[in-house]
Amino acid sequence: MLNNPHLKTLNFPVGIGKGVSPPIYIHPSAEKDLIAFLDRSGKRASFAAKYRSRLQFLLKHRQNAVCHKEWFEPLKGEHNTGWYSMRFNKSFGNLRILYRITDDSIILLHAFQEKKKKTDYDKAMVTAQERLKQI
Repeated sequence: MLNNPHLKTLNFPVGIGKGVSPPIYIHPSAEKDLIAFLDRSGKRASFAAKYRSRLQFLLKHRQNAVCHKEWFEPLKGEHNTGWYSMRFNKSFGNLRILYRITDDSIILLHAFQEKKKKTDYDKAMVTAQERLKQI
């Protein structure tokens, strides 16, 4: 996956630099979604520390990050194997960030607000899967 030239179009999340291993990337559209949501909510500044903490935990624990159930969850369903959600509680508007973990990287693909669990995740998964195909 790292040899894929399209990974060069991805960004590094705020607070996580190029020197980490495995690298963690955020799709540019996911980053735009995230920033727009935070700007609308007025919680951008208070979000940064919580986001950084979750990213560092994810880097350290990878697939096992789901042991921290308040922050992470594996997605259920036959088409969602290998997909995960980073969770932010109601004080951040039930924000979710969908991501994939590969052998050599972690890729954040879509940020959205969860309102109705099933339908919101179904729509978000379509977007995240399309973005994954782009890279």
